[in-house]
This record gives sequence, structure tokens and C-alpha cells, in this order.
Amino acid sequence: MSRVSLLKRLALSLGATAALLIAALSMTATDASAGRRDGEGAAATLCFSVLDAEQEKQLPGVEVSAVSAEGLSPLGTTDRSGTLCLDKEETRGKKPLVILFCKPGFFCGAFRTDQVVAGYRFFDFGEHFIALTPFKIG
Repeated sequence: MSRVSLLKRLALSLGATAALLIAALSMTATDASAGRRDGEGAAATLCFSVLDAEQEKQLPGVEVSAVSAEGLSPLGTTDRSGTLCLDKEETRGKKPLVILFCKPGFFCGAFRTDQVVAGYRFFDFGEHFIALTPFKIG
């Protein structure tokens, strides 16, 4: 079992808050362990995997958008496996401050693109994981 698979499995078993923390750590484990930095053989694509934090499965139909100083720019929707892959340079060109993940019935989630985690920036990685938590009324 790969390091990323192990981290994803651990994240799913611990719940939404822990899942977000472990997802951030998994970003460091994926490309950082391979020694890749942006411009040094890093992936040309930017992929997002979205999980349902409660049912512990991939989440299709999540709307992914870039939030910049100019406003909201739709990037796409996750496929049936809960994944959306984009051209990294095209996405970076939108100058997003935040990448937003929303689906009806779930709390929205987001990545800030300006933060540094363990010395790495958002676009240093080709893959990001996020878990969304469903909400219930009544």
C-alpha cells in the first residue's frame, strides 16, 4: 500500500477535521518525498480528489471554483470518482486566492493558495485531497 493510500485511509477513519489535517500532510508526502518542486519535473496537471467525510467514499459532482480578486471562476466538476484534473498553468493564471469545493448538502471546503506547508506552496504539488462533511437539518 502506498504512503498516500495509507494516509487517505487513515484520514477517512478519523473524521473530517483530522482528514483535512492528514490531507495537508499527504500533499507533503506525495511530491516532497519524490523531491519534486515546481519547475523541476513537477506535474503539468493539478488534480483534486474529493471525499465524503461521513460515508468514507469519493464524492462526484462537486463544483470546483477559483476565487480571485476578480471574482469567482468555475474550474469544473468532479467526475464519478470524485476527481477533477486541470492544467496547472491555466489554473495558476487565474491568480486564485482560494480554490473552493461546493456540493449541495455538504459544507464547502477550500484551499488557500498563498499558504506554505512544510516549506512547499500550493502549486508545488500536482495532487490535493479534501474531505467535505455533509450537513443535516432537523
